[in-house]
Amino acid sequence: MSLKLKKSPINSIQRGVKSAHVYIEILRFMILLLVMLLWDVSSVFCVEIDITNWEIQSAKHSYSIQKVTTPVKKGQTSMRFEVRAGDVWQQDKERGAVHLERSEVAETTYRAPFNQNLWYRFSTRIPATWPDEDIRCIIAQWHATPDTDLGEVLRSPPLGIEFRNNRFKVRICHSNIRNQETNSASNNKTTLYFSDEFSIKGVWHEFLVNVLWSHSSAGYLNLWINGHQVIRYKGPLGYNDVRGPYFKFGIYRDRTPSTYVIYHDEYQRGMKPQDIGLTQEYIDSITKKIMIISPYSFELFDPDLFK
Repeated sequence: MSLKLKKSPINSIQRGVKSAHVYIEILRFMILLLVMLLWDVSSVFCVEIDITNWEIQSAKHSYSIQKVTTPVKKGQTSMRFEVRAGDVWQQDKERGAVHLERSEVAETTYRAPFNQNLWYRFSTRIPATWPDEDIRCIIAQWHATPDTDLGEVLRSPPLGIEFRNNRFKVRICHSNIRNQETNSASNNKTTLYFSDEFSIKGVWHEFLVNVLWSHSSAGYLNLWINGHQVIRYKGPLGYNDVRGPYFKFGIYRDRTPSTYVIYHDEYQRGMKPQDIGLTQEYIDSITKKIMIISPYSFELFDPDLFK
């Protein structure tokens, strides 16, 4: 005698629920894959900085580079950089540059493309304790990528922002020489901005940079500080390299016995202004706030840069 058992309706429901879960997971995976294919993740970068993803260039003391919760421009944390007398990075020691003292972080993988419109944004706070010295100190820079396979050497940054004698200074460098075996001799260095007024310490300053890297006349640089445009430059910007520059910030200075501390926050980059959180209202406002037109500026602002 055979005994037939009826299928439980509860078991059927459970199997149906499991199948639905499987289908949902497959659908979620397909949507995620589609988003990754359609979105160029290399074009947008906005992050509360995790120094594990950056190269640390410092004397590696406990105070050199820290993530802190105050002061903060936006989010939960900012980066604190400190340099004391004798804080020389090991690689600087190895190349005999013991006169340089630094605490910086540098992007490790991203290299900016040439001949493309790019946007960068970050905020900086210089404490009131910062000494007023006429000492070269770069607080943010876009460093060139040398063609080391050709024997090319490290060169001055194509774009550097300094804080010197209580004022902001912006300098650019460029050269069309294919392989530079020495620094400075073949570089064209130009100071585009040196603030006339003493900069305010103890508050956050926002830097907005719109740039096209090119060693030819096609290059350009637009730079705003706290929403006011201080540079409109068109001309060569950078070197004749295979790979473009990379961003780094912190403290990079000539030797001094003083202690320097600085805070950086809210670093972003992208291919268009909307990638770095700029609204149309903000774009409209900053195009009207022109503080200084340098001798190297071009008078007509190109509105297509904001599209």
